[in-house]
Amino acid sequence: MVEETDQQPDVADIRILALGSPHGDDRVAWCVAERLQGDRLTVQKIACPWDLIDHLHSVKKVLILDTCRSGAPVGTLIRRNEHNLEESWLGYASTHAGSISESLRLARVLGRHFGEATVLAVEIDEPLTGGEVSPAASDCVRKLEAEVRQTLLHWNVTQ
Repeated sequence: MVEETDQQPDVADIRILALGSPHGDDRVAWCVAERLQGDRLTVQKIACPWDLIDHLHSVKKVLILDTCRSGAPVGTLIRRNEHNLEESWLGYASTHAGSISESLRLARVLGRHFGEATVLAVEIDEPLTGGEVSPAASDCVRKLEAEVRQTLLHWNVTQ
């Protein structure tokens, strides 16, 4: 386990992992990742929750970005941590095959050393095929990016 100290994490202590694909509204988290790339942050675009495991090591905080389809209004932002992820529909409503909560649990069993894991997901409509996001999903991109930046400010991370 990464040791927690009273000191707030630096940008190097944070890993941002964006789940998505190159298809339509499923690109929301990837679009946010692209917007964050110039901020000295470690941001990875990944296509499957199982790929999270490869990136979960030697960091104090992990921020996982995703989209979901739960039936909530489009644009609803959901924040969960690793411990309450399974208690909610989000543990099962990712638009990707696999489960974020199972991936985090497996990473710990495999001895990956990472600190706090936070999931930010935004509700989208049908993840349409094609390359561009819908106008509603464009709003979701801005909303998710703002929440990521707010989270980083709350963690006192210097960008």
